[in-house]
Amino acid sequence: SILPTTFNITVSILYAILLLVRMLGFAPHSYGTITDLSGNPLSYAVIHIKTAKGGTEIGRSVADEFGRYFCLLADNKYVFTIDRKNQDGTYTEVLTTAAITAKGGIVKKNFVV
Repeated sequence: SILPTTFNITVSILYAILLLVRMLGFAPHSYGTITDLSGNPLSYAVIHIKTAKGGTEIGRSVADEFGRYFCLLADNKYVFTIDRKNQDGTYTEVLTTAAITAKGGIVKKNFVV
């Protein structure tokens, strides 16, 4: 029969602790949010990402049902345009930001429109 070694037991305990910490919500989040003035999420809003110089669109992101979005970008300055999803399925532009600097590759800005 094979008995667990001290190393295996230690790794298993550390894994269980990290899993518990993550389940309790202490994990870092890498997303931003889009909400209205009342704090309600803008579900399925579209974020257009444009270069600050020239205004060329380089990407898009779609918020989830809770208004959360994720943008992974190179370090640079960008302008974000946000389109709200209307009840009839069309979209209306609701915000164009000033230039925002992306540092560390992730934009976690919380937009209120």
